[in-house]
Amino acid sequence: MNISPYVMPGMYVAPQARKKTKRYFYEMWEKNKSIDTVKMVVCQRFGITVQDLESKCRKRTMVMARKYYTICALMQDKSLALIGRDLGGRDHSTIVHERDGMLDECITYPKEKRELLEFLSSINQDWGAELELMIRHRQRGQSGMPNTTSLKKVDPNLVTGRKRV
Repeated sequence: MNISPYVMPGMYVAPQARKKTKRYFYEMWEKNKSIDTVKMVVCQRFGITVQDLESKCRKRTMVMARKYYTICALMQDKSLALIGRDLGGRDHSTIVHERDGMLDECITYPKEKRELLEFLSSINQDWGAELELMIRHRQRGQSGMPNTTSLKKVDPNLVTGRKRV
């Protein structure tokens, strides 16, 4: 009997499924690695620990760090429930509130928007354009996430706000 080390011990995996199983576990490992990396970058930006990020503390610094992390995780297409679990077992509705609160702050305070854009662009260049789409979506009074499946349609000058001449 062939046993794959990538599944539960003692569980049989057919030879044709082994390659898919290895790829699946590798992809999951890459996703978790990248989200942990983002968690560390957010913590470093705010000068806090991962335990602080996941705690129930309501200090302004901790709350802002959670909002930044929420936006980053949404950019990676994480579900609201998964983000809540990563942030110490919070409910998905709390994550929605954090997302909407951060977008509202970006609309109200240009300095906050600029700082978030700089932070997101330092992690991934495309995230700045995605944030702009999310903010415009929120300004129109629409809730939820905009359809960002194709960022190729996004104007490259969208983040800077310049118009083409």
